[in-house]
Amino acid sequence: MVVNHVKRIRTARRSRRVGIFACTIATLPLFFFALGTTDLRETAQVYTGKSANEPMTATACSQAVDDAFPRIWNRKKNTHAQYVRGRNAKNSKINFTNVAAKKAYDYFEPEWTCEDEVRLGLDVVSSGDGPKFVCGSDVLASTKECIVYSIGSNYDFSFEYAVNKIAPQCEIHTFDGTLNLTKRALPEGLKEKNIYFHNWNVVSDCRSEELAKLNSPSRCVFDSLQKLNHHESTTITWLKIDCEGCEFTVIPKFAESSVKIDQIMIEVHGTNALRIESLFSSLHNAGMMIFHKERNHWGCDGYMCVEYTLITEEYAQKVLQTFLNTKDRWIFDLHKLSTSKGPKSQGAQDQYFEHIFAKIGTTNRYFVEFGFNQPSYTSGGSGANTWNLYDSGWRGLLLDGTRENAEINLHAHYLFEKNIGSILDTYNVPKELDLLSCDMDSHDIFVLRGILNAGYRPRVFTTEYNSNYPLEYAITLIDPTILGVDVSTYDFTFKGCSWGASASAFRLIAEKFGYTLIGRVSFLDLVWLRNDLIEDNWDVPPFEWFFRDAPLGKLHHFKQTSNEIFDYLVDFNVLEKTGSVQEAKEAAGAKLGNSGLACFNGL
Repeated sequence: MVVNHVKRIRTARRSRRVGIFACTIATLPLFFFALGTTDLRETAQVYTGKSANEPMTATACSQAVDDAFPRIWNRKKNTHAQYVRGRNAKNSKINFTNVAAKKAYDYFEPEWTCEDEVRLGLDVVSSGDGPKFVCGSDVLASTKECIVYSIGSNYDFSFEYAVNKIAPQCEIHTFDGTLNLTKRALPEGLKEKNIYFHNWNVVSDCRSEELAKLNSPSRCVFDSLQKLNHHESTTITWLKIDCEGCEFTVIPKFAESSVKIDQIMIEVHGTNALRIESLFSSLHNAGMMIFHKERNHWGCDGYMCVEYTLITEEYAQKVLQTFLNTKDRWIFDLHKLSTSKGPKSQGAQDQYFEHIFAKIGTTNRYFVEFGFNQPSYTSGGSGANTWNLYDSGWRGLLLDGTRENAEINLHAHYLFEKNIGSILDTYNVPKELDLLSCDMDSHDIFVLRGILNAGYRPRVFTTEYNSNYPLEYAITLIDPTILGVDVSTYDFTFKGCSWGASASAFRLIAEKFGYTLIGRVSFLDLVWLRNDLIEDNWDVPPFEWFFRDAPLGKLHHFKQTSNEIFDYLVDFNVLEKTGSVQEAKEAAGAKLGNSGLACFNGL
């Protein structure tokens, strides 16, 4: 339910106050750590330049954290270095060939503290042997391109599923040559979750005679990396390894390879202290730091197998920076609603609008929605974007090619770039309306450009995008008036899987006129916010982040069967740069004709 303007402003102010309080509470312990003090007044004065009695704004709090970070980080590094010197001095005196079995792991303790440590499994609270302790799941979630290796499976993909849930953009590779897939099949839907299973063991020795001795199909580390084209500049963001003893030979080979590994989750087996010491020496030499240790009490008699997680200093620094990020991450939280429904909209548009206008407030509670595909709000259809707002007291203009209903201010007009400005003027639409909704499955992007060129500046606007196109394609249906079509005889024809425009095409026009993407509603709409409404203390994800969990390029609506469709499609980027319709059509045809996309397959 959309509340009134005054209440929204109060909510926004209260949200900012809560954010400032949360910033202060969350960061003071680290300030104390950096300063070596427990004096609250001294801490506030050092990092804000104000007395403890003066109010701290959200921006000031954020700036204080930024200013404090180098000192916090250096203090953590110095503490770690001091610990390592002591550990190395102590271990250098140990004869690891004579260490008792129950003490084999006592010399390898956590040396780093992770601010964002979680046990990653299928549920928030996970137990058993499958889940693993990891550091910086938020860092992984925000990494544009990431690769995760999981060596050892035994048909348990709970770790992989959990990784996919928090970072669906990650490419996950699972290795296990002990599984007999002729007797038991893999779970269905792995590839849809970006999980790729390889039915071979990863071993250390590449010699063919050694591989021939093994009972299961195997590849050495080097061959596995080459097979997957993961070498040289490749970064394996997370490596999980639980292979019942192979860690002693495989981990050193990874450490010696040209790949970079940010974090390793490893179960170490046995009580040979000399082998264990050699393993951790190779890990430490590779720049890895232990931050988690857990004895496996589900087996191994409680002391013969131990779970460790290690992290590089570079990744640890990213984790700390992310943890100390005091910016308001409400847009990240908003994305969690992406696949929700209604209550009255086709997707989660209602919920997006409620959260957005609670954050930015309203001015005139006026909307324009074009592509209104039903005679009234209650007569069926897919669910209008403005229905819930209308029932909450908003008012506005509805436009459709063929439908009229004066009761709800619905008027019939075919819209083009050349006539949309005068139509809005006719109905006295305010220049700064609160919401514009664009969804007519056609040349929407040109109508949007006409609105913006006419001086209208909606605070928020939505555009339905065509998910048949990959993110790098800026493809759209062209405004037929540009091709010389007579407006008086025009009749809309749905173009199947080529409807509307791609996400990147809309991005070009939105950013040109000063808007930023703040939401993606499933495979339906993109939500844009005017830049002057974005506060400095907001953490706004990059454009590409919104599509990390959206498998674009799959077929939606019926595929094209004739090359005639290429007469109506243009590369909007080329059109904007050159102004040449012919060049833009040729560019679109070149991209789509041999693209292999389901929409155009066979053309």
